[in-house]
Amino acid sequence: MTTRSRRETITFLHPFRINGIDRLLRPGTYEVITDEEMIEGLSVPAASWPEAAAKARYIFNLYTAGLGSDDTHHRDLVTAVLADFDRLSIES
Repeated sequence: MTTRSRRETITFLHPFRINGIDRLLRPGTYEVITDEEMIEGLSVPAASWPEAAAKARYIFNLYTAGLGSDDTHHRDLVTAVLADFDRLSIES
């Protein structure tokens, strides 16, 4: 699998928290490095609406699998988006 890193500079004006860090972080400018993995078959632009919807469904299902069981807000949001995909698939 191919991996690339992306660097961004982000400025926070107020103290903030990040999951996994036990303390409050100070306002300021931070460099964020994001490692991105290219996923075979998903890193290529879709050629059609059905292919785009299939790729998006796959990503949404991966996202949902990582949610906590108590995160009903995000689960409901994903359910609504997938229902839209179903509706759009019927219309096209």
